[in-house]
Amino acid sequence: MNTAPGEGLIGSVTRDLIVTRGDFHVRLADREEWLDRSRTLVSNMYSWRGYKRDGVSEPSGDLNRITLQACHGDNVFGTLSLGFDSGSGLAADALYQREINEFRRSGAKVCELTRLAVDPKEGSKEVLGALFHLAAIQAHAAWRY
Repeated sequence: MNTAPGEGLIGSVTRDLIVTRGDFHVRLADREEWLDRSRTLVSNMYSWRGYKRDGVSEPSGDLNRITLQACHGDNVFGTLSLGFDSGSGLAADALYQREINEFRRSGAKVCELTRLAVDPKEGSKEVLGALFHLAAIQAHAAWRY
């Protein structure tokens, strides 16, 4: 999705960023340092709500997962990961394998949204909308899921 600068449906698109809005930008976290920032945000937001920190870290080098980040400059305040079905399945299989298998049997390529975290001090409905919208674009248009 790295294209030349231009105006998209939800903001301008640049080479390093997926979308830029007036007060934030969303990028694909494709560097280890950026993934670390998402891991930290998820850990902080989940533990703040009383969830265990175990199991919220994102595996390094997982080719079946992409992570989107909402940022102000280098400050990551929102993140959402998109996991693509693979031989090891999806996390959602733990609860919904029967239902997901129906889609798989019909030939559908399935994916899941995971590790959503937005710092309430900086997030907004627009930020959530951008993360979900871009995840849907990545899943369907870019990856054909």
